[in-house]
Amino acid sequence: MCDVLSFSSQDVKDFPAIKIYEELLPSVVDTLTSSSIPYHRGSPYGGKGWDTADPTVGDVHQWNIWGGKEMQYHEYDRMGGRFVSEFGMPSMPCMETVNYWSKEDGNMQMYFQSPLMAQHCKAGLFERRFAIPMNENFRVTQDLET
Repeated sequence: MCDVLSFSSQDVKDFPAIKIYEELLPSVVDTLTSSSIPYHRGSPYGGKGWDTADPTVGDVHQWNIWGGKEMQYHEYDRMGGRFVSEFGMPSMPCMETVNYWSKEDGNMQMYFQSPLMAQHCKAGLFERRFAIPMNENFRVTQDLET
């Protein structure tokens, strides 16, 4: 196994691809281009040792609506960053997909937070996080499609 550089955000300490991102690819880019062309190692990124929460350097992922602080979407204009490269929130799949999942149990679990829905929502606290903006912005219904 190759020697590994420490990941600048300190999130992942043993990630073999870091050697590729931090050493190999920058040297290839430097060899094949003029030295004035910078190499952006990933996203978010603002340089070695960069604090990923710094809004003035590099790019940021602004997930504080969907996750993190779970703020209201009206706060987007106040959050910002030098360059926001990721933001937003996921959505439910189309009803055709949900119907496909649920046909085996006769559509008995066609409601939020059913065991079937939880089985197919793999993003951590997806259903809870999804419920917050839905309940703040829409009338709650029993009908999953609505």
